[in-house]
Amino acid sequence: MEKVSLTAGAVCNGCLVYEQQGQNVVVLVDTPSWYAWLETAATFTFTCDEGIFTAHKAPAGNRRGGWYWRAYRRKRGRLSRCYLGVSSNLTLANLQEAACRLAGDAEDTPPPAPVPLASQRRTSTVLLQSSITPPRLPVQHVARPRLLALLEQGLRGPVIVVSAPAGSGKTTLLAEWAATTTRPVAWLSCEEGENDPVRFLSSLTAALARVDARLDIAAQTERPWHPPEHEQVLTRLLNDLERVLQHDTVLILDDVHALTTEASQALLLFLLNHLPSRLHLLIGTRVDPPRLSRLRARQQITELRSHELRFLPAEVEAFAHAMELPLGSEAIRLLEEAITRTGTAL
Repeated sequence: MEKVSLTAGAVCNGCLVYEQQGQNVVVLVDTPSWYAWLETAATFTFTCDEGIFTAHKAPAGNRRGGWYWRAYRRKRGRLSRCYLGVSSNLTLANLQEAACRLAGDAEDTPPPAPVPLASQRRTSTVLLQSSITPPRLPVQHVARPRLLALLEQGLRGPVIVVSAPAGSGKTTLLAEWAATTTRPVAWLSCEEGENDPVRFLSSLTAALARVDARLDIAAQTERPWHPPEHEQVLTRLLNDLERVLQHDTVLILDDVHALTTEASQALLLFLLNHLPSRLHLLIGTRVDPPRLSRLRARQQITELRSHELRFLPAEVEAFAHAMELPLGSEAIRLLEEAITRTGTAL
């Protein structure tokens, strides 16, 4: 996928990628953000299973009808076009229909009949933007520079695993590191749905596309994938990362304990064992991912656990101050003991 400007974008199977203030932005078609972007855009490319085209916005010929969109496709020297209408008409269904119509015109044959759903397996392209965005830090957040230093030190290697029970502060720590680092960061919060390999690969690609839009989010978001193809898709993605990444980049996978099926864990293991040279993996989980022994034997993994995440006395005092709690020394001592006994963070 080519790099795009503020007034141009690339839509691939339901996801728009464009550049804003030097950052790649991913937006889902049919959302308010999509229609807001169309008001400022001049052109975009569209790719889906049905076909491809380039859309351009132009003023109405009578100068009274506002702006409208047309779709164009050229093949074997022949240019085909169709009317799309105003921005509010540019739903995903209408764009797919236009791609199908233009594909039929380009081939001088009717559009292919749809394949019965029983013969293929599709997964929705709808991805929550919050799942590929680091969460906001709490208002009363207490900075933990000693843990940030441990993460920085661990990222000299390829993999860090932050493994501790619920309430230990894993996500907050990862979000703090993501907010303070100067490295490019891709974030994915894993959910139960990521046990579907197609969704996991789609979510992973969408997260990484926010770091570099050249990663082909088009090919990975909606396809009739079958199990033998899952590893092939991930292999292509890893090869693309090896090719496009120019700087050390960190992929943060939070809540990895949600990946419980054999298929999703196999993809995670493949990712762990075949990381591109400039990609580092930072995992947050309640339960260790399976089969880490190979990385441990090679000293390619750093592990942070509950005892590192527990608050030190100075951090407890900082938390009490942030919460404006007038605690005396004895109350702080009891709070420290409670933290140590329960193994949870504040």
